[in-house]
Amino acid sequence: MTGYKKCSKCLVIKPLDHFWKNSRGGKHGKHSVCSECMKIGYWIRYSKVDQFHIKYRMYGIDKETLLDTLSAQDNECFICYTDISFYKHDNSASAACIDHDHNTGIVRGILCNNCNRGLGLFRDKPENLRKAANYIESGSDLKAGLPKDWK
Repeated sequence: MTGYKKCSKCLVIKPLDHFWKNSRGGKHGKHSVCSECMKIGYWIRYSKVDQFHIKYRMYGIDKETLLDTLSAQDNECFICYTDISFYKHDNSASAACIDHDHNTGIVRGILCNNCNRGLGLFRDKPENLRKAANYIESGSDLKAGLPKDWK
């Protein structure tokens, strides 16, 4: 098979035989990421190495600052106090996530995966979080209009 395409990860133009077959089709029937980048991505996702090199480079924080921040938080989520760790092989702790403001990119702190995702699901808007807290605390009046056997 002749032809070339640009890898969407490394942005290098390579021969088509440097791309794995894509069962979903595509323009050339090949993945958009070259086989070399795919192997690196697979290794990072599924190996038991720590993820510092990815996390601190993404946010411009050095490894020592990241560890110092986590240590200052007693290795706990800033919101729910769950034990957290950046190491994949630490089964006793939840995955640590660097929380950042999506508008400015400024890092706010280190959270557990659940709290970090929760903030994202509420679109990082304090008013949405306050409304949710009020809703939970009120016990909701919706039950008044539901059938008596509703649980």
